[in-house]
Amino acid sequence: MDNAIGKAGGLVASVLFCAAFVAITFAGTPKRRAVREIQPKTGVEAPFLSRPVSIVCDAESVYVLDSADADIKIYSRDGAFRRTIGRKGQGPGEFRLPNDMDVFDGRLYVADSANRRLQILDAGGKLLGGFGLGMAPWRILALGDDRILVAGLPSGRSRSEKLISCYRRDGTPVWQAVDPLQSGDPVHDALRNQIFIRRSPGSGFRLVRSFDDRVIRTMNADGFRTGEAAVPEADLPFKKITVPTAGGQKRMLQGFCWSCAADGGRLYILTPEYTDDHDLGPGKLIAVFDETLKLEVLIELPEKMTKFAVAGNTIYAIDTDSRLRMFQIGPARTDNVRIVASLEEAAGGSLRPAVLVFFSLDCPVCWEELFEVRYVVEKNSIPIAFIGISADSREDLEPFLAKHGFFYPVVSDQGRELFRKFRVRLEPFVVVLDGDRVIYQDNTAETMDVRREKRNRCLLEISAKRPS
Repeated sequence: MDNAIGKAGGLVASVLFCAAFVAITFAGTPKRRAVREIQPKTGVEAPFLSRPVSIVCDAESVYVLDSADADIKIYSRDGAFRRTIGRKGQGPGEFRLPNDMDVFDGRLYVADSANRRLQILDAGGKLLGGFGLGMAPWRILALGDDRILVAGLPSGRSRSEKLISCYRRDGTPVWQAVDPLQSGDPVHDALRNQIFIRRSPGSGFRLVRSFDDRVIRTMNADGFRTGEAAVPEADLPFKKITVPTAGGQKRMLQGFCWSCAADGGRLYILTPEYTDDHDLGPGKLIAVFDETLKLEVLIELPEKMTKFAVAGNTIYAIDTDSRLRMFQIGPARTDNVRIVASLEEAAGGSLRPAVLVFFSLDCPVCWEELFEVRYVVEKNSIPIAFIGISADSREDLEPFLAKHGFFYPVVSDQGRELFRKFRVRLEPFVVVLDGDRVIYQDNTAETMDVRREKRNRCLLEISAKRPS
């Protein structure tokens, strides 16, 4: 550990060493749970949320940090609006483009980004302390009076920069940790270095990257790594897109976490979803990891959410219209996967058009394509029979489909008869049928983007032809 100011090294260069490194693996199939929406208690009319960027809760209240309004809107735990604290400005208790917030031991810690400082308030808005920073704070987490973590986005001007800095309440620096990912392109690196820091059991914290990394790190209050868990691709597949860079070229970006919360020793990760233009946006699936970082539950929200907090069995979330929503986590789903032996059985005698997705459990790109087609079909309510086809066995398919909540019929074609019928040599492969007639099939000589564009156009044409 470099003690120039207590620097604890970084993750990418493997500078962090620890006496008790914990290797975690996953096993079993997580249950899937739905939620029931709870209507907020009526009371004082709640103000409109302009640009909510953070939501946290404690035993009594829910706090929403609004960056555009430069204030904190406070609600009761049953959703009734109480009051607003803070306003725009540079004075005590005032904010300019605040970006993150934490609540700990009755105190609110605010990353006052444009003012390049941290402020500490009580629940009534009274300033309790704070200090200036040499950068615009991006994330904030309080572990105690002498352990306040601040994360920023790297400027790229120095290779000695760290993503996380720890301070005492009076602003005294304690340590720095975690090397940023550096590719030489500031646009790409600004995305890849977006992180979440959340409290872990004990006095430490967990670090989750938004992009290009599926390893969850556990670190102690002194900035040393004490464990990590690599989330398998089969549990939470990357969402892959290409993004323009400063040099005009394009680079791949792999989305993993859109938002993150912690409660009761558990870690909650909201996964991103593809947008209509094949960008990445907020999602509606929350993966829940237990204290050992084993994936234990997948929670399905009814709509896409941008930010959320968890308190016991209740989820407080901000939807894409910037509204505060409340959900109660329900019991495990009892839906059964459908694995059949033939295409006729899968179609159930239906004369509707059908989309066939050939996939393999050994192919992560196949899973992505399977879920991408499902997203297009469900989002556009396309009147089509959706059927998966795999040469994998029923025994292998069943836990995979249950884990990911895939309840459309899947043909276990171990004899590869359908592969030969439709001349499928490489998965993933998509075929669209209208009766017995093939109206679309993938051309494996084309890129995945071109294939998806043509396939989606075909599916949307089917949707446009449905009876009004």
